[in-house]
Amino acid sequence: FFLIPSNILPEIRSCSEVYGYINEGPLSGTPIASCLGDQQAALLGQMCLGAGQANCTIDEGMFVLFNTAREIIDSDHGLLSTVAFQLGPRADPHYALEGAIAHAGSSIGWLKRTLALDPVASDAMNSSASALFPDGPANTQLMASFCSAVSSPVPPYGETKTLAGGGVGQRGGVIFVPAFSGYYTPYWRYKARGMMFGITLQTTPQQILAAAHEAICHQVREVLESLAKDCPTWPRLAKLTVGGDLSEQRALVQLLSDLNGVLVERPQTSTPACLGAMLAAGLATEILSIDQFRQNCVPPIDLFSTAFNSSQRDMKFRRWKMAVDRCLNFDSVSDSDPVKLIGDGRDPDSYVRCSIPGSVFIVSSFVLIVAAQLMKQHGFA
Repeated sequence: FFLIPSNILPEIRSCSEVYGYINEGPLSGTPIASCLGDQQAALLGQMCLGAGQANCTIDEGMFVLFNTAREIIDSDHGLLSTVAFQLGPRADPHYALEGAIAHAGSSIGWLKRTLALDPVASDAMNSSASALFPDGPANTQLMASFCSAVSSPVPPYGETKTLAGGGVGQRGGVIFVPAFSGYYTPYWRYKARGMMFGITLQTTPQQILAAAHEAICHQVREVLESLAKDCPTWPRLAKLTVGGDLSEQRALVQLLSDLNGVLVERPQTSTPACLGAMLAAGLATEILSIDQFRQNCVPPIDLFSTAFNSSQRDMKFRRWKMAVDRCLNFDSVSDSDPVKLIGDGRDPDSYVRCSIPGSVFIVSSFVLIVAAQLMKQHGFA
């Protein structure tokens, strides 16, 4: 395989067994008993052990893993088939479908560093809430959800303490597509480029930051829709477990539930991967069982249920998809195609206006011919 002799390749081992011992230092003699990728460790640490369970880790990038248990599913909709975990050399391996999103927290950081947007403006809540609910306080369910999401103190992501979920004005909101290095799941288009739509002279920093948070949630929906297409006979995802640094922002997690229509479960730890590695090591050394881990090591959870109806979610998502389509086709027009460039910048009604003189000539000529024939028949010629 790739002209590499198989005998020099490493042995495939489970992620929960003793591989060796530390030889030197203060930890000398300590067994090395677990080895997992960070996303797989997070899946394990959040106790997504059964088929149909999923977790979402939101950091600089974002990854969604869907446990398919012992079934390997080859995705036709842009997901990656991967190994989830194998808890012991004699245990059956579990597999997963993975959705990879390149930019989540990094897009927020880029807006702050490059565009110098102030994510801690004092009027963020008021301006965003009034824009999101243009009809006033009549929509009490949405307003209650929004206020509960932003009223509690939220640990920062780096230095970012921005409000998610607001900033959609009455005349259309900002759409931000963070395809800085191409678009990953589900399109895998490396030539796609990031874009921002809908900005006006009245656009505020809070609206742009809110659009970046919405982008995170819409990309999760794209992954979940791909999962539904790849697993059409599986039950609908009942809940999504989240982790990572950005999951500490309560407003973002609420927005994730609102824009995806799914119950979101957030354990009160932002580093579930550490718990997963600990569980695998504890099982390998037989000092911990899954039941003991569940009883003593799983942190309390916060639940977030959606406050949006399906029409609100779908309207926002349709606008998002239209913006994504333009990003994906960013490289479809080259500088060497001036005719297309001119056509793209032309008024769409110009073709109709340009056809009017010719149409008038054809119709008038036809009328004159018919009139001449009638005059000839009646002896006027």
